[in-house]
Amino acid sequence: MRVQNFFFVLFCVVCLVYIFPCSTSASQDNYLAAAESNGKWGFIDTKGEWAIPPKFHEVRNFAANGLAPAARSSGKWGFINTKGEWVIPPKFDGAEAFADNGLALAFTTDEPALVIAERKYGFIDAKGEWVIPPKFKIARAFAANSFASAKNDGKWGFINTKGEWVISPKFDEVGIFAANGLASAKNEGKWGFIDAKGEWAIPTKFNQVRLFAANGLAAVASDGWKYGFINAKGEWAIPPKFDSMVRGFSATGQ
Repeated sequence: MRVQNFFFVLFCVVCLVYIFPCSTSASQDNYLAAAESNGKWGFIDTKGEWAIPPKFHEVRNFAANGLAPAARSSGKWGFINTKGEWVIPPKFDGAEAFADNGLALAFTTDEPALVIAERKYGFIDAKGEWVIPPKFKIARAFAANSFASAKNDGKWGFINTKGEWVISPKFDEVGIFAANGLASAKNEGKWGFIDAKGEWAIPTKFNQVRLFAANGLAAVASDGWKYGFINAKGEWAIPPKFDSMVRGFSATGQ
């Protein structure tokens, strides 16, 4: 009886392995990287083989929803799936990858001039429909807190997923919100950091700043253009003594 039970359990395990392959191999199969050949873009798999042949004028990386921005030679952008098929037809003048909230930045231009001055930015859903109409002079993709920076009338602020101003446009420049809830902002030539209410958490006193890293530190440049690192209170964690800083801290994977 025990032998029969053993073989029954073994049979069930084997079936589960075939039905639900291990996540490691499955995840490897899902990795695609953009690559160019003879002036055309496509995507390769982890073996270096073409998963999507190079036939696009330009592409962006795939998002978690399995869609990637791609452009035809005409300059119009749409979105493709992992088979290289158009899911959203190429009808936009520019597009970026979908954010985790399911919205992608796209822009149109007032014909016939395809110039930055004529661009209007908005956000679309996975069907290619405008959720936030193209009405902003400039905008950037949504951050993890579902705030997106946008610019109108020469000033930057932040909008929500309805296109409403949650932080009114009153800054000369802004960055994106980091995991600690702070975003860089600039006024009168100096940078500081604001919170989700648009209030100064760290006053404007730096010449240049970077995004807060996962370890809670941000690279900044002092008045003498020396770089160091501050914490979320604006205190020096590493004094400004470096001549240059490309980026902040990153995990080493070890």
